[in-house]
Amino acid sequence: MFFVINSDANVNTAYISSFFQDSANLYIVMDYIPGGDMMGLLIKCGIFEEQLAQFYIAELILAIESVHAMGFIHRDIKPDNILIDKDGHIKLTDFGLCTGFRWTHNSKYYQNGK
Repeated sequence: MFFVINSDANVNTAYISSFFQDSANLYIVMDYIPGGDMMGLLIKCGIFEEQLAQFYIAELILAIESVHAMGFIHRDIKPDNILIDKDGHIKLTDFGLCTGFRWTHNSKYYQNGK
């Protein structure tokens, strides 16, 4: 199963413009995100200053919230799956373990901060 979460309006996920395949490979054409990933930034900086950490946590909360608003659960949030764009904002990637909300999930926990 190939699973794509994509929306022009969602600024928090990497945009996939198209994908195609030949007899051996599947190719995905997506945004160029030149800032690298969060893991690379953590390795470079060592420890984030408090203000930078607060900024990235706030951005991550907004990104996760936007994925939940589309009806999905990411299930693989880690520094390698958080890319940084040219303006320093984050983009979530790698939705391979993503799943949709189902009747078996109690979504009340995720709503209204409760």
